[in-house]
Amino acid sequence: MLDLDTFSEEMLVTQACRLLQEATHFVVYFKSENEEVPLRAVQKIVEELIWKEKPGTVLLEGKHRRLQVMLTARPHLTFQTIDSVEDLKLFLEISLAT
Repeated sequence: MLDLDTFSEEMLVTQACRLLQEATHFVVYFKSENEEVPLRAVQKIVEELIWKEKPGTVLLEGKHRRLQVMLTARPHLTFQTIDSVEDLKLFLEISLAT
């Protein structure tokens, strides 16, 4: 697990992209408190998700118009909105149990 935000350092973002490239399964969790905030450093991770066409799950807590538009249009990604960190924990518990 890595914790990134829109101001994360390039090295950390590169590490996250490498982990996505190497993963056979992944869940990416975004938390947005403002639906119009610029993606900045997170943009590279979004590009990795979109262009590599590797199946995975993306969870979004809150609203972010741009993320929702870009990620829901990708058939290789399962995109879900969640309401809280507790929903994230429940999702991970269920996913890991199967």
